[in-house]
Amino acid sequence: MKKSFVKILCLIVSILLFITVFAGCSKDEQTAQPGETSQNTKQPEETGGTEKDSQDEQNGSEGTSTSSLPIAKEKITLKVMAPKHPMGGPWENLRIFKDLEEMTNIHLEFDVAYEGFEEKKNLALATGDLPDIFLGALTAEDEEIYGPQGVLIDLTDLIEQHGVNIKKAFEKYPLLKKTITASDGKIYALGRVIKTPTIGSYKPVINKVWLENLGLEVPETIDELYNVLKAFKEGDPNKNGQQDEIPLGEIDFGILGGMLLPAFGEMAQDIALKDGKVVFTPITEGYKHYLEFLHKLYQEKLIDPMFMSQSMDEYLAKTKQNLYGVLGHIRQADWQQYQILSPLTSQYNSERFSSSSDVAYASGAFAITKVNKYPVESIKWADLFFTESDEGVNGITGVALWIGRRGVDWDFTEDGSAIRYLFEPEEGMTEIQTLLQKVTPSETGLVGTSVLEKPFESPYLRWVGENNMRYIFPYIRPERIYPNVRFTSEEQEKLSIMKADITNFVSQSRARFITGEDSLDKWDEYVKTLKDMGIDEYISIHQTAYDRFMQSGN
Repeated sequence: MKKSFVKILCLIVSILLFITVFAGCSKDEQTAQPGETSQNTKQPEETGGTEKDSQDEQNGSEGTSTSSLPIAKEKITLKVMAPKHPMGGPWENLRIFKDLEEMTNIHLEFDVAYEGFEEKKNLALATGDLPDIFLGALTAEDEEIYGPQGVLIDLTDLIEQHGVNIKKAFEKYPLLKKTITASDGKIYALGRVIKTPTIGSYKPVINKVWLENLGLEVPETIDELYNVLKAFKEGDPNKNGQQDEIPLGEIDFGILGGMLLPAFGEMAQDIALKDGKVVFTPITEGYKHYLEFLHKLYQEKLIDPMFMSQSMDEYLAKTKQNLYGVLGHIRQADWQQYQILSPLTSQYNSERFSSSSDVAYASGAFAITKVNKYPVESIKWADLFFTESDEGVNGITGVALWIGRRGVDWDFTEDGSAIRYLFEPEEGMTEIQTLLQKVTPSETGLVGTSVLEKPFESPYLRWVGENNMRYIFPYIRPERIYPNVRFTSEEQEKLSIMKADITNFVSQSRARFITGEDSLDKWDEYVKTLKDMGIDEYISIHQTAYDRFMQSGN
């Protein structure tokens, strides 16, 4: 339970790092009412259609551009099933949907839920009591099962004929098309691209105040990090006259690996790529050296001795007391005393690289079911959200279901360096809570290109974005990150049987190696046990799926 809670919390923290709204928003502009636009709102002729697009629309061309509104000549109704945000207001009252209805002539009836949504969705898929559209709702497994059965329609031809912006997104983000292409080569659901300056799971930080107090430089190698940690332990860097400092603190092995494993030449993820080949990180030599380093830190009490067993409350209490010198991930509460740490090198690896990413892809975002009588209008509606944040129609861009309409709810600062909100939050609410209650349905967008090239205006998010772009993004290696591939039902069945046992064995062995309960002299025995458990087949299945993924969407 504890590990599951930690993983969930870390995921939430990673998401909130790039979506949470903070102080610094404009106070002199109010949120526009449904149908209103501010002077900054871009109009269709400014942002979307060309003369050819308009002619195509008039001529009924199959290449209709969604910049020509309304989408439907006569008002139509589509039933939508979707997961609801726990802080969200009733979707029928959200202004973004009212504005979209006015612009497109498409009325949406919502069947949304927070608790029990998975059961509701699964029941609809199994019984055939279907909505017209699933929005932000499906898993890859749902697509693999219900696409070939005909419950979800193949979107390939619809995208080709009517997905003007979707096709542009495919060109700009090739992995998007691959991510949403099913194992049979068809597309049963659209996806999402998430890209912001503050994205990324791995943002290790070092206490710059402690460095200054001891006259130390920011470490660049694993040996330099070790020396800094020793100095933090022995030098009273927090200047309280006590030896109470904890040089290195973390609570999640995934985050810890993101900080340290690249120094030894390996990615933080268990399944990774090297020269186009799948590798299982926990059996690599680099992983062995990583465990040796952690064992050394554990022996010398340079890492929190409780990091494998403490609760989240205990961990947060120590951070609040300013006891940690290095953390695997930034904390908002005391960010001003930290600096993001660039990837390290070591005697085993001279290349500086990060396991993080500057973009994420998701599938299952928008599916049209077999009962939908308006598939063309449906795909055109979705196509609106595949535009970049400086494009779009009437302020509707790829981030519209996340932060609202440009020129109405948000815009760029005058110098273009950041993003600011154009409304006062409701009394007692933050900006994000106001959006979810009054304007938009999601914290990250449900479908399309949730892409922001600039950070939010708040000091904290601006700092994270600028530091991310300076210390992390130059060193990312997307070619080494294993993507969101599709497994066949047979492959998925085999993996589900093998994964739990392999993961548990690796986790237990890791703890014993770090604490010294097992000597690393038993490394070969550890690897042999994994071989006996079928790790070679496990890797082979991932390789086959990856090879198929790379051939898909071409």
